[in-house]
Amino acid sequence: MTEARHFPKQPSPVGTVLLTSYDHFAHENIIAHAQADQALLHGGQIAASVDDARHHLHTLTLLLCDAPEEPLLSASAAQKGSVLGLVALGYLITHSGFADKAREIVIKGQGVMLLNITGDAEALMAHPQLFETWDDYAVYLRPLLASGDFTHERPSSFS
Repeated sequence: MTEARHFPKQPSPVGTVLLTSYDHFAHENIIAHAQADQALLHGGQIAASVDDARHHLHTLTLLLCDAPEEPLLSASAAQKGSVLGLVALGYLITHSGFADKAREIVIKGQGVMLLNITGDAEALMAHPQLFETWDDYAVYLRPLLASGDFTHERPSSFS
């Protein structure tokens, strides 16, 4: 079975694009430039409440899969998406070797951050990719698109 890969399709006029993915699940958040400091604060607070990087990744996979976890059982899809984005941001600014770069990208508000999680529940691995601008991301994406080695998946949503 091939690994599913997800990519943002268009830049955001208001801030940084953050795409978090695990297997066939993916979620895209926009971190508004005007809210960057607040997002970094909340993401950092969430990360501080998680035991370690492995548990942080496990939490992200549960959120992506929409697992029935307290306290999000009665949350709306938008609320769950916001929580997922802040948890992913928290991972990028605390556990990865790219923490300073991730913070810088969010503050500038023009970049793209991909956080792809692979593996099973016992051996999850994060593969972050950070791009300062949409143009940098497009340069990375161009050879992937040129290879033609991809398929279009119809996105679905539920709440």
